[in-house]
Amino acid sequence: MNKSGIKAVGWTVLVEPAEVEKKSESGIILHAPTEEDRIQLAQCFGQVVDIGPIAWADEGVPRCKIGDKIIFRRYAGEQFDGDDGVKYRLMNDKDIMAIKE
Repeated sequence: MNKSGIKAVGWTVLVEPAEVEKKSESGIILHAPTEEDRIQLAQCFGQVVDIGPIAWADEGVPRCKIGDKIIFRRYAGEQFDGDDGVKYRLMNDKDIMAIKE
């Protein structure tokens, strides 16, 4: 699943921010958000791609697992370009606030 070329280490978590655009049921784009809108929304939602080996070690139980859709702090971590051309965020484990069901 991790095609980014980025490996999370320590207590970090690698997240692929969510794509943000509204589509109709048939796939027609109803509202293409501006780049600024897309960045603002993607700063809060994403999918876990990789987890460092000691993430949540002090809590005893992980908050999420690879593949989970999550909600995280807006300005969490740093943004990096993956080998696959996708922009990823690498953040601390404590910046993940919830799992989106």
